[in-house]
Amino acid sequence: GCPTQFHDQTGVRYAAPALWATLGQCAAACRKSLDIDRRPVDEIAWVVDPDGPFHYGRRHPLTTDLVPRQVRHLGRVGAPFGRYILEDFPAIPPHRLWIFAYAVDLDQTAVHALHDRLRREGAVAVWLHACGLVDGGNCDAANLARLTGLPVRADLEHAPTRVLFETGETTEFTGGVESGPTFSIEPGPDLEVLGRHADGRCAVALARMDGWTSVYAGVPGLPPGVLRVLARRAGVHLYVDDDAA
Repeated sequence: GCPTQFHDQTGVRYAAPALWATLGQCAAACRKSLDIDRRPVDEIAWVVDPDGPFHYGRRHPLTTDLVPRQVRHLGRVGAPFGRYILEDFPAIPPHRLWIFAYAVDLDQTAVHALHDRLRREGAVAVWLHACGLVDGGNCDAANLARLTGLPVRADLEHAPTRVLFETGETTEFTGGVESGPTFSIEPGPDLEVLGRHADGRCAVALARMDGWTSVYAGVPGLPPGVLRVLARRAGVHLYVDDDAA
């Protein structure tokens, strides 16, 4: 399942005998692989809503952190992950850890469907940044709380760009450019804090729901160590224990 590109640098495009010999080996391996069970084994689902960028704007400073950087971090968790789009959610096979990005606009029907499935699978779900902020024409932090089950609030004033995690990792986002609102979580006895904004407000927290676990991250991405902690909580098999790709 890994794409490969060949580039002939000899000046005569794709005419080198060694190149064709290699392509022949690849073709033979491909034919042999057709008889192998190739079903994916990933237990981590990375789910993106392709419509999400419309809510941020093409040049919003958070867009770099929401997908490209987060995907790089996922590649260093120690376990494979599958890439999916939100509209395929009903057809995605079961996973232990679900990570949602760009899922900004979710109505109550969509939220119930998400919760029902997460409960059935006893999964851990991670909601990044503005997931669930909008319900149709209604943009409200209360929608975040409805989706995540955590007491999330939005502040339009000072937006810190640095988060310190309980793992000791630190992340900076938006290239240091303040870009509100700032999403934070009200402290509570049933919450496990995983990370804090530079000003001390809770940025990432975990709460146990009815049969599943919800993690809200008021930041656009999580570092590998935090993702690895959540993968362990979800029962994901880790092949390596460090940040190796």
